[in-house]
Amino acid sequence: LNRAMISWFFKHYFRGVKADPRAFPLQAKDFSDLPPAAVLTAALDPLCSEGEAYAECLKDAGVPVFSKRYEGLAHEFFGLSSVVDEAKAAVHEAASQLRRAFELSSVEDRVGKSTLGKAKSNPPLEAR
Repeated sequence: LNRAMISWFFKHYFRGVKADPRAFPLQAKDFSDLPPAAVLTAALDPLCSEGEAYAECLKDAGVPVFSKRYEGLAHEFFGLSSVVDEAKAAVHEAASQLRRAFELSSVEDRVGKSTLGKAKSNPPLEAR
């Protein structure tokens, strides 16, 4: 990922949007209602600092967050998991974090109360 690619993605994905926390999470004014998160970053990724800043914002707001930087890896590191050991470790970590989140959700469903901190669930899409 380089500056030209980032510009291309911004142009085609965001289509001129420059101020919306759904597209730019660091623009959010309040992070406290967000669910627990896992933020995996690559040290050679131009977006690494943004990912780490997002993890800090969540942590500062009291949101449970797992954050890990993978040294020596670039933005597209997940796609390299078959040939790069650190990338494979990151994929396994992401899977582990997802399993943990789904297990907590399952417990929440069984006991009928939130075990995930202050996170609020969103209404179904058709109700929005």
